[in-house]
Amino acid sequence: MVAGTSREASTHEDAETIAAIVAGLPVYGVCLFAGLLVFLAANDFPRLTLVAGAFAAVLAFALRQTLTDVVSGVALSIERPFRRRDWVVLEDGTIAEVIDMDWRATHLRGWDRAIFVVPNAQLARQALRILPKSGQLYADTFTILVSGPEDPERVKSLLREAAQQCQALLPRPAPVIRLADASSLPYRYSLWVHFDGYMSSFAGRAELFSNIHKTFTEAGIEVTTEVQDVRFERKRPASRL
Repeated sequence: MVAGTSREASTHEDAETIAAIVAGLPVYGVCLFAGLLVFLAANDFPRLTLVAGAFAAVLAFALRQTLTDVVSGVALSIERPFRRRDWVVLEDGTIAEVIDMDWRATHLRGWDRAIFVVPNAQLARQALRILPKSGQLYADTFTILVSGPEDPERVKSLLREAAQQCQALLPRPAPVIRLADASSLPYRYSLWVHFDGYMSSFAGRAELFSNIHKTFTEAGIEVTTEVQDVRFERKRPASRL
């Protein structure tokens, strides 16, 4: 058992040694080039100029992505479109919180607590949506489905009453209720409300839905689901000749 443990530890140390050597190869290469430049400087100046130019071109090509990230990081630091603890929406729909930003990348944290490390150049090319923080207005729209026989004015009045009783909603701007679609059953009502920042919308949404359920239940109205028309067609038996 001890021998097996020693063998595993030796293998792990060998792997770490190989990884350290591989990681240090760029440094060894730079030192080798520097030594070559010193040697050529002592013997042939024109060749030194040629080699130095080639080395600079190769180095610039190898570091082009890093330089792009650095320049983008500087631009984001100057413009400051977002700060730490801001919530942003990426182009792919990912919602995450900004937790750190350095010269190469921006670190984001999602709802599942996973960390996203996004290169600054990639982030600068995206059309980001920065969600309002506390102290800023955050608007949200909800769709409520109600059966057609109910009077639309009564339904809108009940929705307005439920929204006004919600403590998490901002009283100004006032909630807006519209009959969005009455061309099919059930009728669709749009409820447009405002919260104090993006984070407060979660508790506010839960309170709003509870108030709507309570208000509709007391009024004898039931929120319905979308009606789907399903039709079955029987195949006719093949005619016999």
